[in-house]
Amino acid sequence: MKWLQNPELPQGCNSDPASEGFNNATIEFFNDPNVEIYNNTEDLNVQMEEFDNATIGDYNNSANQVCNNTKYIISPGMNLSGLNPPGTGINGLPVSGMNLSPLIGFDVSQFMESEALPLSPEQFPLVPSPSLPISHRLSPLEIAYFDYFHNNVCSRFSIVPNKINTFLQALVQLSVTDLAVLYCLLGWGQIMKDRHLSRTPHSSNSCTSESEFTRKLLSILAKRDKTNPSELVLFLFCYATLMCIEISVGDTDEWSWYLTRSYNLLNTMGGYKVLSKYSHEGKVLAQNFAYFDILASQSNVNGTYYPVEDYNEICCVDGSYSIDSMQGCIRPLIFILGDVINLIVQSKNIASSEVNDENWHLHNDVLVKAKELEDRIDNACIDASDFKVLSENDVIENHYTLFALYQMVIQLYLKHSLRRLPPVVPEIQLTLRKVNECLLSLIDTSLALSLSFPLLIAGISAVRQSDRDEILRKINYIVEKQEFDNLTKVRRVLKEVWKIKAEGSLCVDWYKITKKFGWRLNAGR
Repeated sequence: MKWLQNPELPQGCNSDPASEGFNNATIEFFNDPNVEIYNNTEDLNVQMEEFDNATIGDYNNSANQVCNNTKYIISPGMNLSGLNPPGTGINGLPVSGMNLSPLIGFDVSQFMESEALPLSPEQFPLVPSPSLPISHRLSPLEIAYFDYFHNNVCSRFSIVPNKINTFLQALVQLSVTDLAVLYCLLGWGQIMKDRHLSRTPHSSNSCTSESEFTRKLLSILAKRDKTNPSELVLFLFCYATLMCIEISVGDTDEWSWYLTRSYNLLNTMGGYKVLSKYSHEGKVLAQNFAYFDILASQSNVNGTYYPVEDYNEICCVDGSYSIDSMQGCIRPLIFILGDVINLIVQSKNIASSEVNDENWHLHNDVLVKAKELEDRIDNACIDASDFKVLSENDVIENHYTLFALYQMVIQLYLKHSLRRLPPVVPEIQLTLRKVNECLLSLIDTSLALSLSFPLLIAGISAVRQSDRDEILRKINYIVEKQEFDNLTKVRRVLKEVWKIKAEGSLCVDWYKITKKFGWRLNAGR
C-alpha cells in the first residue's frame, strides 16, 4: 500500500503550519505520512486486500453506526496516544462519537462525553449520512478556519461555556458525518477570520455568498430532497448557521431569508411542532428558531412566525436538558417578550380607532393583557434545570444579572410600546439607572453579546445626553472587542430615534426606524 504523503498547502497558505497557529497535535498529524482517510467504500475496497483487517476501521458496522459507507484506515505504526480519548479502538475509532483532534486542532471528545449532554449517535436517529467525496480531508488552511470558528466565533457568539454549548456540540457532531454542515463551520470561520485580518471597513452586505464554503454547501443542499424527513435536521442546521453568520456581520436582510426558509421548510413537514420528533437536536433547532424569531424587527410588525405557546411547548419539556446556547437562563423572559410583541401587533389593529361603545372592550382587552404580562415579567424566575447547569459550569452571578437586566428592559419595552409612556416619565428614568448598572457589570463578561436588545431599549429610554453618550460608548466597546457588527446597526437606529425625539417626550418605535431604512434587524446578537 502506498500511503498518501503530506498534503500540499493550498495557495496563499504559509508553508510552515506552526506559523498558521496550528497546535502541536495538528502539526504532528499533518507531518505523519502514515494516515489516510477514505470516505467511499468503492475506493476503500481497492486497498483492502493489501492490509490486515485489523487495521481497517469499519465505522458502518460499528455499534453506533454514525457514518454510512464511511471507513477509515490508520497506519499500524501510527502512535495514537494523545490523539484519541480513552475507550477508542486500535483504529482510533471511538466507542461513541468521532475524535477529530488531529484534524481540527481541538478535542471534540469534550463535547461528546458530557454527562449533562451525552450526544450519542442514538440521539440523532433521523440524520442521514450521505457519501462524502473520495479521500476528503481538511487542508491546513481549512483547519485554520475551523480553529478560528471554534476559538473565536462560536465560543463568543453563544453565552455559555463550550462544554454545555448545545448548538456547537450538535454542529460539530453533524459535521463529522455531513459535508454541508462542515462547510457551514468552515465558511463561518473563513468569513470572520478574513474580516478580522482586514484593515478596511467591514461591509454590511450579505457575506455568505462571498465564501467558497457557503457556496459549496448551498450547492449540496440544492441537490437534496427537502421532502425527505431524514434531511430536515441537516437543512435546518445549515440554515440556522447561515443565519447566525449573517447576523454576526451585521446583515440586515439575508439572515431573514434563511429564517424564512426554515419556516417554509418546517411548514412543508408539518409545522414547528414536528421538531419534537427529532430528539435532542430538534430541541436545539426549536430554541434557536424561537429566539431569533422573537428578536426580529419584523416580528413587531407581523407577529412571530408561530404562537409563543408552541415555542413553550417544544422548548420547555419537563425533565429534559434545556439550556440554550444563545439564551442561557433568559429563555422564560424571551418567551414573555414574544407575547409582548404579539400584543403590540394586536394593539396596532385598534390603535387608530377612538374608544366607543362598540370597540371599548378591544381596547380594554389590550390593557388587561398588558397588566398580566407585567405581572408575569415581575414573577418570572430562572428555570431550575438551567440554574443547575449554569451554577455547575459558569459564573452564575453574571447570569442572574442578565436575567434581572432582561426583566427590566422588557418592562421598559412594554411601557413604551403598549402603555405609550414617553422616556421622560420618572418611572422610566429610574428603571434606566438600574439598567445601566447591569449593563456596566456585564460588558466585560462572556454575556456581552446578549446585550444588543437591552442596549437598544436603554438607548430608546435615554433622555439625557450623558446617558446617550454612555450607551454609545458601551456599543463601541463591545463591537471593537467582540468583532461582531450587528450592534453597529443598533447604534444607527438609536441615533435616528434621538433625532426624532430629542427631548424624550415622544414614543418612537425602533422597528419603524428599521422599516424606514429598509432593514430587517435582529436584536438577538
